Amino acid sequence: MLWVWFAIYRDSKVLEHTIYGASRLGVYKRQVTGASPYFYELTDHLGNVRAVVSKETNETVAIKGATDYYPGGMAMPGGNLTTNQYRYGYQGQEVDPETGKPAFQLRLWDARIGRWLTTDPKREFSSPYLGMENNPIKKIDPDGGSTEEWKPVVSTDGSVSYIAEAGDTVQSFAQQYGISMDQVSSLIGTNSIEAGVTTVSGTDVGNMFNGNQILKLDLTSGLATGQRKWDQHIFASDLSKDYGQDNYKANQFFSNLRYIIKGKVNFDYGTGNALVYYEIPVRRTSTFDGSGMSMNGIGVTNAHSKFQGGTLFDGQNSNIRLPLYHPVTNNKFATYELIIHRVHDIGVMNRLGRTFSDRSRIKFLD
Repeated sequence: MLWVWFAIYRDSKVLEHTIYGASRLGVYKRQVTGASPYFYELTDHLGNVRAVVSKETNETVAIKGATDYYPGGMAMPGGNLTTNQYRYGYQGQEVDPETGKPAFQLRLWDARIGRWLTTDPKREFSSPYLGMENNPIKKIDPDGGSTEEWKPVVSTDGSVSYIAEAGDTVQSFAQQYGISMDQVSSLIGTNSIEAGVTTVSGTDVGNMFNGNQILKLDLTSGLATGQRKWDQHIFASDLSKDYGQDNYKANQFFSNLRYIIKGKVNFDYGTGNALVYYEIPVRRTSTFDGSGMSMNGIGVTNAHSKFQGGTLFDGQNSNIRLPLYHPVTNNKFATYELIIHRVHDIGVMNRLGRTFSDRSRIKFLD
């Protein structure tokens, strides 16, 4: 494994080096005397630092700290063993020394009440102080601004890629798409992950999974946020149009399906950024012929918009409707809606209608 070192200074003196592999492994303290300078963190599925250990001079392993957390991130009384020697804790974030609160990149988190202390710069949820989609048991926020993670995209030449965003790790990639750590390591390698730079190509994914370049978003994962489900839907829409299809089945792009995917998200449509409310029924409890679970065809073409009043945007709603297709006959039978402010109507409609000149002919799952 490749280890990368970052230095922490105070008064021009090096205090410690943070050790990274694919994610943070621990720290090396330069100022420690008479004890091991190496501290290694053990984390859970959310990145919470649950224990800190060090290798002592007599080759034994010593526990330097251990923490059990309430869902919102506050340390449990009686479940907290710490020597204040480690700066990282809830969701792997650094603890602010003045307030004692988790200091995310963009703002402070109050673990006692489960809310941010300042407003959301990306307007992700109904309340600007709400975090982790109000579900901190399963969801994380890498930087205090959004719960976005690895983003699947289709380029203008039809190629597929998965791009790292803020806070991404090999663990989050594995959790997001429900694949093994060994498979992720083969796809990403051992270099440190850099937001906007680290990319997994669809070609490499296809080589690993029998030609199929589509990684399914696991809807039971703690990373299946409203934003990520929307990004996966747009990914599915772009690929379907690239393949000449007017709809897609949800089980081609999502695993552990629910009946509805929905959320309030930011949508970068190329010439602007729109706040979008969406609710897409992906399946029903039974098929139309009574043979079992249905899988709606989710339309990606033939969008129509209509201006109408409503409370979401002070009477300036634009409702964009797209068709749903019968799971057996593939005939149109209903619609689903996206609600945006009418000022974004043309830009969003143009983005939803985007097609590619070079069809890549991606192999879909059956």
